[in-house]
Amino acid sequence: MDAMAIVGVLVLLVLGLLIFFLLRNRSSDQNPQKLYVGERPPETLWQEFDLPSPTPEPEEPRVEVYDLAYYDFDPHPHISEKVESEVRKILEKLPVPRVIVAQIYQLFEDPRSSPSKIARFISADPVLTGEILRIANSAYYRTAAAPKITSVNRAIVLIGYNHLRMILLHYFLLRTVTEHTPLSPKEIEDLRKHALQVSAIMGYIALQKGYDTGLYLTAGILHDVGKFFLPLFGEKGTVSGLQEGPPLQEEEMLYGFTHTSLGAYITRFWELPEEMQAATAYHHPRLRSDLWDLPPAHRTLLGWLIVADYLSHLYGDLRASYAYKVPSWVLEGLKLSSPEDLLTPELLGHLKRASVIEGP
Repeated sequence: MDAMAIVGVLVLLVLGLLIFFLLRNRSSDQNPQKLYVGERPPETLWQEFDLPSPTPEPEEPRVEVYDLAYYDFDPHPHISEKVESEVRKILEKLPVPRVIVAQIYQLFEDPRSSPSKIARFISADPVLTGEILRIANSAYYRTAAAPKITSVNRAIVLIGYNHLRMILLHYFLLRTVTEHTPLSPKEIEDLRKHALQVSAIMGYIALQKGYDTGLYLTAGILHDVGKFFLPLFGEKGTVSGLQEGPPLQEEEMLYGFTHTSLGAYITRFWELPEEMQAATAYHHPRLRSDLWDLPPAHRTLLGWLIVADYLSHLYGDLRASYAYKVPSWVLEGLKLSSPEDLLTPELLGHLKRASVIEGP
């Protein structure tokens, strides 16, 4: 190819490029577009192209689920004699819970008990009476069209014995505990709500399986009782959670013991049944060996408590953003493939009803 031909080809290429850029700029002026990276395009852009503006799905609260088997620490360390002495001074000021629990057990287990007898027991406390009536008139028990409940007898029938027993346990046990805790009102409310939800799930399980309903309800109410007193023994106060490990591990690092160890001592001091002491001590097991020495009935109670605790954190609309994975060997013992096997509309209804119970 001679020199003239090469020059002609180059001229044609230059002209072609000029025409391409001119047409591109004109098109961009008539229909401007912008690439948005990492952010949602403005509403005007969707209107410009006559497209429906996308509505982002609301984000679900993220719950961090910890598998304790992956962390090398003792979730059940012993507490020192000094701490035991300090806790004992506090507990000596409280009413004896075993007497309260026994009275409530007797009230509901006595075949001669009736709504009118239980109503007389409730009516002796005006604050408790008001709480029972408030719960009975909540949306979870009474429809808007139904007449307002003004009778304690009627409220008892509407609420049912199972939930009523849980409410009484909560009222008499947690009321006295919360009067002596350094936790903030918000922190107390979180713990109360979780305790009530776990208790409601445990009561539901007990009814389905034919277990001791009173025992299962009480285990749910008291399983985290150590958390109410734990901040008394650390400079930083409450546990906020580690970035790299579970809050239970942070408790051990911060205080030298955990709420499970403290709860075990408290229920032992109160001389509650051994099953209750085991429930507070071992509801966050790290290894199967943690429960080897316990009687079969204790292990069964603990298995269901571990599941109930998990379900409350995952489905109970709590502010807490963590939960502990239910070990596979616990699920095997309960003949469950996963904790979600228990999820039914009835169980979720129990969770919702437990959430309407307020602090005294």
